[in-house]
Amino acid sequence: MSLSADMSRIAEELHASYNSRISAVDALQAATSQQIAELHTQHQAMASAQRQQLQQSAEARRQAVTTLLHDLQVERAALSADQQRRLEAYTSNLRQTTNQRLAEQAAAHKAMSASQRQRLDAYTRDLQQRTDDSLARAHAVRQAIHNDHAAAHKAWQQFNDEMRRQRADHSRHATPHQ
Repeated sequence: MSLSADMSRIAEELHASYNSRISAVDALQAATSQQIAELHTQHQAMASAQRQQLQQSAEARRQAVTTLLHDLQVERAALSADQQRRLEAYTSNLRQTTNQRLAEQAAAHKAMSASQRQRLDAYTRDLQQRTDDSLARAHAVRQAIHNDHAAAHKAWQQFNDEMRRQRADHSRHATPHQ
């Protein structure tokens, strides 16, 4: 096999290898982008559902308290002073309990949100690290291919330079002296 055929074969193999590696890196980047987009969409949907549930729960409680207060006002008008005092004590206790429960639920929601945020942040950091590692490996592979190509080019250039020198030497020796 001739040197030019070997160099052509090597160049074709390098080109095919480069294209397959670039395709693999592009596929990895697309998959990573898709995963990040899906995670973002899932997170947005989950956050929206939680906000909606919290709003519905708070609205239901507000409506229940409003209805209860209205009913209590109607009953208060009909009750005697003794009953009025007991009713006021009950209402006060109910308000405290409702506020306490709302505060407890708000604290529980805040803790749950913080926990979910921590898990999401940890996942995001892990995903970012894996993505960075993948990109670093891809860069290293590209750099290795580049360096190998540069070395092959240099070897080919040296070979061409040597062949020119030999042809020039051969031409000088082959030229008859006058």
